[in-house]
Amino acid sequence: MKTKTEHTPTPWEFQDIYDKGVFIQTTKGAIRQVIAEVFDGSDTGGEKNQLANAEFITRACNAHEEILACLKEAVKYLQYEGYYDMDKFHKAIAKAEGSIA
Repeated sequence: MKTKTEHTPTPWEFQDIYDKGVFIQTTKGAIRQVIAEVFDGSDTGGEKNQLANAEFITRACNAHEEILACLKEAVKYLQYEGYYDMDKFHKAIAKAEGSIA
């Protein structure tokens, strides 16, 4: 049985800490909590790729709940309007909720 766990609350931000790396973090008051260290993932990207990856991950995570809620609302509207070919929508929702890989 799959156990549902909670992620660190958003919003997340990223920071390039000189000589230490690129980190995704959250701030609680004056305390910063590191969530992940981001690497470039390529042979040639270097720091520029690291920053792009961190920005992409941060934007995606911060927008996740809002986008998922909008998709669910769109599904309700489409079904109300008589559109019944909803497989791709339901699969995307399940994927976003972690029900399928």
